[in-house]
Amino acid sequence: MADHKKIRERLWMWGTIAVLTPLVIPLVFALMGEATADNDLYRSAGRVGHGVVTGTRAIEESYTGRQGRPRTRTHYFIDVSYDLNPTVRFADFVAGGEVLPPGSGSANRSTAAISSSSAQNDAHRAGQTVAVVVLPDDPFTPRLYTAVRDYANWPNYLLMLAAFSAAALSGWRAWVAWRELRATRVWPMGRS
Repeated sequence: MADHKKIRERLWMWGTIAVLTPLVIPLVFALMGEATADNDLYRSAGRVGHGVVTGTRAIEESYTGRQGRPRTRTHYFIDVSYDLNPTVRFADFVAGGEVLPPGSGSANRSTAAISSSSAQNDAHRAGQTVAVVVLPDDPFTPRLYTAVRDYANWPNYLLMLAAFSAAALSGWRAWVAWRELRATRVWPMGRS
């Protein structure tokens, strides 16, 4: 009887995982869709201008973890001085070999701290010239051209594939447990 109880527990555990894991897929898809749409907006409506890196920063933030332990996470920023009103469209910049024509900038400059990854932070230094993408409707939230150009969805697709694989494996394990219960004739009400 103890074996039947263990088999039932396995059935419910694997069945629950199989049912709940696919719920991760639409969540990732929704988040991925928002980030992709935002990046596509920079590609379609963005203008590319000159920027100069004024510095890079790594800011550590302290917080309390799940078990009450103190933890830290690091946020990376690239400080840039950039053209507020560039005239070169993103597609034209790409078609032109990623070179800005002389006289394409304006005299309007601003500064911003662009959130970045640690790899991007390490790749930039103060005084470095960079291409910056600006939305005409929102010029105060620039992005580095390389970040917009190199944006990729493959990590999100891998996460969705992992969730699908976990759901399939869990479903198979639940089916095996169900077959074991059927073979011992204790399903569904525990009769022997």
